[in-house]
Amino acid sequence: MTTKKQIVKSSKETKREPVIIAAIIALIGTIITAVLSSPLIIKLLESPTPTVTGVPSIAPTVFVTNTPDTLHGQLIAFISKRDGNYDIYLMEQDGSKQTNLTHSAIDEMSYIWSPNGTHIAFVRSEQLIVLDINTMQETQVTKINVWDYTLEWSPDGKKILFISADNGIGIYTVNLDGTELIQITNNIIPDINIAPSWSPDSKKISFSAYPNTSDLDRKGKVYIVNADGSDLHSVVDLDNVYPVWSPDGRYLALSTIGFSGNEQDDFPLYIYDLVVENLTTISNKGSSPNWAFDSKKFVFDSLGTIYTNSPDGFNLLSVFSTGITFSQPSFSPDATEILFTCSGHSISIDQPYNTEVCKINTDGTKLTELTTSSAPDFAATWQP
Repeated sequence: MTTKKQIVKSSKETKREPVIIAAIIALIGTIITAVLSSPLIIKLLESPTPTVTGVPSIAPTVFVTNTPDTLHGQLIAFISKRDGNYDIYLMEQDGSKQTNLTHSAIDEMSYIWSPNGTHIAFVRSEQLIVLDINTMQETQVTKINVWDYTLEWSPDGKKILFISADNGIGIYTVNLDGTELIQITNNIIPDINIAPSWSPDSKKISFSAYPNTSDLDRKGKVYIVNADGSDLHSVVDLDNVYPVWSPDGRYLALSTIGFSGNEQDDFPLYIYDLVVENLTTISNKGSSPNWAFDSKKFVFDSLGTIYTNSPDGFNLLSVFSTGITFSQPSFSPDATEILFTCSGHSISIDQPYNTEVCKINTDGTKLTELTTSSAPDFAATWQP
């Protein structure tokens, strides 16, 4: 039996429920307002969309880009003149889906991959351009003149290294959005600075410098400097060489710039050990060194023959030598294949001495011709 006291209590609780609900709704509204009014949220909502240029009008080919869930090296970039001028192309590792990325009336002669394999940087009309290979959008990064063939993307993906002659021939770094343009050499060295290269940890930069003179007895040096321009010091006396860091940061492969391929000329290839400060001559005629991911071996070409070797110089191995001429070799990310530019009568191309993109296993088996155009195809590199 319900008492009068119980009825009164129930009535009071019923009247109180709408008040409690209203209070909860008001509290939620206050929290939402506070969040949306925070400086961080306002900054995110008001951030401008980056300006992009040069978006092709054609529908882009869809590629599987490098993500943590995909394998490295699924794509290969290269340069071709098949559409009338030199453009940057992309293809699958089996040679399929060969696609023009740049479609420009102006030649693009060199490029560099981003470390995550989703962007390509190149020089057009002396300006640094970054291309997103998925959206095909191009972004101009610099407003100063940039030398071709000098681009290096920092391994941490944050900066790009290049050479400019706007204030003497100097080495610069810049953020991907164009900010923090820094002249690294800053005219400390009055000589000509060339061939900059990042250390694997993105903290140091190596480069070569030589006197601005035609004197045949000139003496060049290889330098290392911190990425902020501090602690500049020479590491070895060598003239006109291109230093390339090993992935573990211990070695510099030093190839002579301007290698002619002439049997009568000496263009030595060296390995410099930064730990024990020792210089080893690998070949009297070698160029285009490229390291395997584990730093235990590197590949290079010498008078059209591809070799691999260990940093100590005691494991020289000829991968392939025939009527085909090889150049610009590079290891696949897992170091099981070598990609290179090839030409000669031994491969089925339309023009016997035209250049094409080929690959071969590191044991010398399974030579595969990836391109077969009648125009030059060259400078192929694996997606990181």
